Amino acid sequence: MAKTNFQNILNTLKPDLLVYDGFQPWASELAALNHIPSVLFLVVGTVNLSSVYHSLRCRVSGANETYPFPAIFYRDYEIKKILAKLQESKAKEGDEFDVFKSIELSSDIVLVKSWREMEGKYIDHLSSSCGKKLIAVGPFSNHEDDSKEADSYSHIIEFLNSKDEASLVYVSFGSEYFLSKEEREEIAIGLELSNANFIWVVRFPVGHAIGLEEALPERFLERVKGRGTVVNGWAPQAKILGHRSTGGFVSHCGWGSVIESIYYGVPLLALPMHLDQPLHARLAVEIGVGIEIFKDADGQIKREDFARVINEVVVKKKEGQLQRQKAMELSKKLREEGEEELHEAIEKLRSLCSKNK
Repeated sequence: MAKTNFQNILNTLKPDLLVYDGFQPWASELAALNHIPSVLFLVVGTVNLSSVYHSLRCRVSGANETYPFPAIFYRDYEIKKILAKLQESKAKEGDEFDVFKSIELSSDIVLVKSWREMEGKYIDHLSSSCGKKLIAVGPFSNHEDDSKEADSYSHIIEFLNSKDEASLVYVSFGSEYFLSKEEREEIAIGLELSNANFIWVVRFPVGHAIGLEEALPERFLERVKGRGTVVNGWAPQAKILGHRSTGGFVSHCGWGSVIESIYYGVPLLALPMHLDQPLHARLAVEIGVGIEIFKDADGQIKREDFARVINEVVVKKKEGQLQRQKAMELSKKLREEGEEELHEAIEKLRSLCSKNK
């Protein structure tokens, strides 16, 4: 529906370059009609696309090749959930190939929101599979000054300041996944059983918001008062992860959260929910920055396992030391070396613009 207006924008602005997302291959096609070079920018984990590209290529060719990286896999219940989601969304035949068509149309290179220290072999595998040079551009972490909004979350910072170093777990499942009533209960009781300090962000779909007292087990907020804070809707994630008292991050493993966790040197307690998140979780475990919180055979969160992992990492601190050390090591490297890859991307983009002129 945006194609006509977008064509008018290109005709009016006549840009030197178009950078586009993986789900709009038509944007690159329109740019080509105007003789404008275009480059795809992938903002999801390359590990995911490497795996999916391999599966689709085998399906199309009829080949039966094993994916070369056994640490990256989906569990049976995760596959069932993905298939059910695709059926529910009634995706049109061929929609799953959009991102690969976008890769094919990209001029010379493809940019990826990643870092070779994290995903080098997956970047190389996807590059080899699709015949395009992939260039990692680093994490693009947000360093904006949000001091103007500080009043809205000052109570969270005060709570963090009141806790000992690495004694608190931050729990958040991103902006696009909403916990079911059963999941909220298992997590709430799990946090209570863990004896850990915590900040838990709970979100609801637009139009379905309910009060925390109603959404959580009876008297839960009263029982955890003093060691736990539940936030309805939004929390300053970067501020929380960067605080000295944060000792672990229970995350759905969306790509942005995985990168932020590493950037701030916080061990990831991986609890993936759907789509590409399980593969991001397996990557975090493989590179040594994550511990996965296991679900049961049906993919249900179990309060006892949830509590045990958090307790071992941020209360007893018997687990998670290696992950914390590795996360800190990668954080230091990322801050020192991350921009080098970005400079390579800038030179390639400048070259494309010059060539076009």
